[in-house]
Order: sequence, then structure tokens, then C-alpha cells
Amino acid sequence: MAVDVGTIQATLSLRDEMTAKIEGAAAGLEKFGSRVTEFGKAATVGFTAPLAAIGLGIQRLGAFGDTFVEMAARTGIGIESLQALKFAGEQSGVSMETLALSISQMQNRLVETPEAFEALGISVKNFRALDPEQQFVAVGRAIASIEDPAARTKAAMDIMGRGALTTMPLLTEDIGKLTTQARTMGIVVGEDTVRQMERMGDEMSALQGQLSAAITKAVAPLVEAFLSLSPPMRQAIVVAGALAAAL
Repeated sequence: MAVDVGTIQATLSLRDEMTAKIEGAAAGLEKFGSRVTEFGKAATVGFTAPLAAIGLGIQRLGAFGDTFVEMAARTGIGIESLQALKFAGEQSGVSMETLALSISQMQNRLVETPEAFEALGISVKNFRALDPEQQFVAVGRAIASIEDPAARTKAAMDIMGRGALTTMPLLTEDIGKLTTQARTMGIVVGEDTVRQMERMGDEMSALQGQLSAAITKAVAPLVEAFLSLSPPMRQAIVVAGALAAAL
């Protein structure tokens, strides 16, 4: 059967047209698949990102609560007072740990050398009726009123020991005004709330421990299986893993 040139050209043209359509459809499917993949990734990120943010927030709140609950138990200073004093200290570059140590020293000296307080014009009887925050404010006010720097430093060390040297920048400030400002600004969180934060953080830590234990138990059979392999096989797996990580 003879086939003329026109028929051949028409057939080739039809083939090219069909090929172009097929390639176009394949490209469209590939593009669609890529979009589906991107959507899946976005959906996963969109779902997990808020959960991760919530988890991180819980950890930070838990750490906040744990810090003040633990320090309150260690120093005898109220949780709310610690927050107010922390704010006051931050304004003068004095850390919370330094403040807590200075207040603890102050309370020890109140028992051991009460005359040091009387020398500042502080009535020991009335002073003992105050809470630690009020005591610290009263001592700071008395020390700040001493004009001679050397006498001021000596008086502070008589009350707080060597820690007074690092606490001095705050002692010369109006501590009462700063702690009041902390409360007015809403920086001080209620004690009940702080304790709830601490419990929430403890529960989060417990859950993380359970998850870690579950993962460990899940991979244990894999570890046993790996160790049961011959040394060359184990080496091959390690090399393959290293290559995969490098690619």
C-alpha cells in the first residue's frame, strides 16, 4: 500500500500534537502533585507550629514559676515580694540571687547582731514585725540617708555582709518606690498563679520524661537487632548512614 508524502506529514503533525498534549498534561500533573506536597507541608507546619509555640510557652511559664517558688522556699521571702524586688534590682543591675543572699544575710544579722540595726536608728522590735520586703526597704532607706560613702558602706556590710558591696547600687535607690512601680505596672504575678505555673511546668517535665522513655523502649529492639549483626554489616550500616547524612 502506497503512502503519499502528505499522509506522512499529517501523521507526523498529529503525533507531535498528541505528544505536546501528553507532555503538557504530565507537566500539569507534576505541578499539581508539587502543589499538593507543598500544601501538605504547609498544613503540617500550620498544625505543628502553634503546638510547638504552646509547648515552648508552657516550658517558659513553668520555669518562671519554678524559679520563684524555689527561691521563696529557700529564702522565706514571699513570691510576690521576690518579683517586686527582682524588678527593683534590675533597675540597678543587681541580680535576684544577689538580692536574695543579701536579704538572707540581713535576717541572720538581725538575730546575731541586732545592735547593727539599732545603730541605723531602726527599732529591732518593730523591724521584726515587718515582712522581708518591708525590712529590706527600711534598711535601704536608712543606709541611703548616710551621706559619708565610707560610713554608708560599713553600715551596709554590718547588716548584709560582703554581699552589701554588690547590692549597694540598689540600696542607694528608693527601693519602696521601685517595688510599688512593679506592682502598678502589673509585673508582679499573684502567688496562686505562680504556683500553678510551677505545677504546670512539673507536669510538662513529667510528660517529656514519659515520652523519652517510650521512645527509648521503642528503639530498644532496633538496638538489639543492630548489635546482633556481624561487624562488617554494622560497619556498612554506619557508613551508609553517614553518607545519607552528608547528601
